Amino acid sequence: IENGVMFTLPARLAKQGVNKVRIELDASDTYTMTTLKVNARRDESIEIQCESLIYCDQLEATFEDMTGVYTRF
Repeated sequence: IENGVMFTLPARLAKQGVNKVRIELDASDTYTMTTLKVNARRDESIEIQCESLIYCDQLEATFEDMTGVYTRF
């Protein structure tokens, strides 16, 4: 990913089977966050949800909404 980051979540941690998250910086200085369910054995990747026009101060809340994983308590 040229203008972003992709990371893996532990199996069965996030809702809807999400196990990868991709965050990309857009030309408008906002972010696009995509959640994926990747099955390496079957060589398949399913896009679960994609949100765009996210400002930097909204990244944490958007991540929590999309994955069900809290970043702090």
